[in-house]
Amino acid sequence: MPSIHLFLRLGACVLLVLLGNQARADQPGDTAAAQSTEAADRQSLLQAWEKEQKNDPLTITFEQTAPGVYHLKTTRFPYDGTVRVTSMVIHSMPSASGDSAGKYGVVEPTLDQDNAKYASQYPESFGEWQARNYFHYSPALKAWTSNADTPVTPVPTSRFSPFLSFQLLLGGFALLFIALAILRVREWRAVQKRFKQAEKMEKRAEESQQRVIESRERALQAYALQEKNHELFLEQTRLLREILDTLKQKS
Repeated sequence: MPSIHLFLRLGACVLLVLLGNQARADQPGDTAAAQSTEAADRQSLLQAWEKEQKNDPLTITFEQTAPGVYHLKTTRFPYDGTVRVTSMVIHSMPSASGDSAGKYGVVEPTLDQDNAKYASQYPESFGEWQARNYFHYSPALKAWTSNADTPVTPVPTSRFSPFLSFQLLLGGFALLFIALAILRVREWRAVQKRFKQAEKMEKRAEESQQRVIESRERALQAYALQEKNHELFLEQTRLLREILDTLKQKS
């Protein structure tokens, strides 16, 4: 994938820059000669960058309008505007014997707006365009080569990859088992919660029914008492009438 290739290239570039800085710090040279060589290197690096921009198959227009200022129209990412070369960085890369094994150069252009805006809007295409700003100078070829044109060596497959794949497979099954177990526990808790709620509702219904029965019994008892009182009243009324009748007869 282009994103992985770009990541590998940029990582290699950063490593080479660090090696170059360390080598330059450990091996001081003639300052005047170094400045003269650096000026020539910067000029050749800029020319290589200009050539790389023109040769990009997705470049429509690339014209210099002033020293270090260019008009770029490209379809690699939607852009039609000014490009300014604000900085260039060159580092030497020493070999194992201490001799120079080449140089590493970076051209740092800026666009009409902040580069971060284009990087966020077009991360893939803008990243591919930025990869064309990194170069490697080979003393044998006596030329700068863009890192975008350098083939990426495939990473060899590890001999332990089947074992690692098996471990990943086991890990996946373990995660699946844990997820299912958690799901089952949650379902069981939900069932228990609903069962307890049903028990509470049933208990409340039984208590309500018992209160209704008790209320009905009390009503029946009150009605029976009322009937008894009525019979007693009738009996008392009968006795009073008999007493009145007896008094009338005597008089």
